[in-house]
Amino acid sequence: MRLFTRPRQALCRPRGLWGACRRSNETVIGSHYLTTILKAIRYFANRHQVDEGGGRILHDHWWVPLKIYKGKGARIILKGDLRIYSFQGDCDPVVITMGRGSTLHVDGDFMLAQGTKIILDPDAYLYIGGDDKEKGCGTTGDCKIMVKSRVHIGKDFLCSWNVFVTDCDWHRLNGKLGQDETYIGDHVWVTCNCSVLKGSRIGTGCVVSNGTVVHNQEFEPNNLIVGNPAQAVKKIGAWHR
Repeated sequence: MRLFTRPRQALCRPRGLWGACRRSNETVIGSHYLTTILKAIRYFANRHQVDEGGGRILHDHWWVPLKIYKGKGARIILKGDLRIYSFQGDCDPVVITMGRGSTLHVDGDFMLAQGTKIILDPDAYLYIGGDDKEKGCGTTGDCKIMVKSRVHIGKDFLCSWNVFVTDCDWHRLNGKLGQDETYIGDHVWVTCNCSVLKGSRIGTGCVVSNGTVVHNQEFEPNNLIVGNPAQAVKKIGAWHR
């Protein structure tokens, strides 16, 4: 007489190290399929947001939401892949808010990390050059770009966390609203906790050191920019990601 009968499923289950590895692989494969499905859902949900250029909005990390609010006549021109990703696992949403008649023009591949906010006033224009010689350019996290009229960000822009870029004071002083175009050249690296404010013109190949405030100033190419108020402290060679 048999006192113990092994369950049918136990007879079919791999045992030992091979069984553990197989069960682990099944979990990984299942997770991979789920991730792929969620990325696809995000892609199809955002596909209609691109108005011109033939580019795509892709989620490298599906758990970072993308919220796009477009006023009447607002356009997204995308000529590459706009990739939404998580830096160090954070999951704050990426938010793009566009007033009526505004334009966001991304001229190549570009990455937006969690917590990035892009805000365009009515009829404002934001140009972002995207990748050229560097790969993986974009924001790192918790960055804000606010455009009243026009901001130009060149190719190969590398932006660390907690950076603020704008062309406007956003509050009136003596009845006047201070506003002037902000221009960032190609291959510029803005490090963490920096502000690039109205009227700033940063030349190609510059590095903006952490905590720097650039306001209504112009800098020639290939400078290390430091301080508040900002100043060029020395010429630098080429930098790479």
